[in-house]
Amino acid sequence: MSLEEILQEKRKAIKARWLDLVLADYSPDTAKFLKSKKDQFDNPVGHTLTQGLDVLGDALIDNRDVAEVDATLEDVIRIRAVQEFPPSVGVGFLFALKRAVELEVGKVLGAEDLRTFDQRVDGLVLRAFDLYMDCRAQIFELRIDGMRRGTLDVRDQVALRKAKRLAKKSSDKPDNTAKPAKPDKTAKPDKPDKTDKTD
Repeated sequence: MSLEEILQEKRKAIKARWLDLVLADYSPDTAKFLKSKKDQFDNPVGHTLTQGLDVLGDALIDNRDVAEVDATLEDVIRIRAVQEFPPSVGVGFLFALKRAVELEVGKVLGAEDLRTFDQRVDGLVLRAFDLYMDCRAQIFELRIDGMRRGTLDVRDQVALRKAKRLAKKSSDKPDNTAKPAKPDKTAKPDKPDKTDKTD
């Protein structure tokens, strides 16, 4: 049998094995949840991940142009980038497909066939790495932007508090605009100076 025929025959088993290998990157509880809850609304991450792997597995098994599944690859990569995986793990899930193929059909495939399939995966890995770095850069920029907004908010709050304190101090000062005191009517007028006489 040819490479294509063997992959087609074992398609379902290969993709199931691949999913198990990818989920091994997560804790047992998380992996169980991602695998069991595939509803788009109850578990959007698990849905995107499992559906994405299914589409990508079909594309590689069928030897389709990777450009056809670029959007799906980006969806999966975005999840991996947000989950703080290092690049080696973030895109390493694609290498796990090589392992899945080896485990499921390695005994019936020749070395040349395995190399042929590995090259398909490697081509998608290169694209995945570019997408992963782009996603991480976007996340970093969003965090910096959020930090800047947070700093500005704090400064605004400090400025507002200072303004309130200054306003309170101003209101506590004595009123310097008070009216002048009325003259004392009981006070005697000054006597004229007798030394000031005209000749």
